[in-house]
Amino acid sequence: MTPVVLLGLAVMWAVLLVPGWVRAWRERSGRQTTIDTFHHQLDVLGRHAPRRSVDNPPGARLRVSDRFSNHQRPRTTVPQDAGEAAVRRRDIIVLLSIVAVVTLVGWLVSGIATVGIVHIAVDVVLGLYAYVLVLRRRAEAERLAKVHYLPRNVAQAETPRQRRRRAN
Repeated sequence: MTPVVLLGLAVMWAVLLVPGWVRAWRERSGRQTTIDTFHHQLDVLGRHAPRRSVDNPPGARLRVSDRFSNHQRPRTTVPQDAGEAAVRRRDIIVLLSIVAVVTLVGWLVSGIATVGIVHIAVDVVLGLYAYVLVLRRRAEAERLAKVHYLPRNVAQAETPRQRRRRAN
């Protein structure tokens, strides 16, 4: 059994080390053109460049991509933009749905009244949250549908009488 484990460790180390050795050997060989060298320099700069602009404060929050949508998962308690708020709303609705299903199954399996009361309370919270989301979506659609007219700014030439009054 020990030789198999040692062989497995040797293969793992080879998988980790051999590509680096091959890359270093290629870089040391003199067969690179100036374009290859330039591309290599750009790759190195791209790997070591900061991910965000320099203007961000030192304590700027990081963002982790979300695999379910284009939005970014917020790392702060309060979402900072509409995309993060959408992810937060989706996460809350998924969590409430999972809790509702788990409490329903627990209630049906155990038959304990306390679990039934918790399930009903979770259902009420889920329903109210869904209702608030629907109201929010309606208000947003109504806000986008309204037409806001801007006041007309019409330039009028001054009459000689108005110029004299203004001068005095």
